[in-house]
Amino acid sequence: MKRKPSTAAKERPWYFHTEAEEQMLSYFISVMGDDKVFFASDFPHWDGDYPATVDEMLERKDLSEESQQKVMGENARKLYRLA
Repeated sequence: MKRKPSTAAKERPWYFHTEAEEQMLSYFISVMGDDKVFFASDFPHWDGDYPATVDEMLERKDLSEESQQKVMGENARKLYRLA
């Protein structure tokens, strides 16, 4: 490989999903940035805990308010050109 995988991933229009309990999310954001991450509630799967997972994500202390807003909706709006 001529480049690190993280460099290639940063340059591509790839997006990643996360659940509220993902322990490595703040680390991922520190490496990849907060513009490529979407919240995944797992609704309507049988094992999903929606809407409690929304509160769980918004109560995380390891993410800035800006990162939370991007993960919880801004990134999706931008990708799908909804706003």
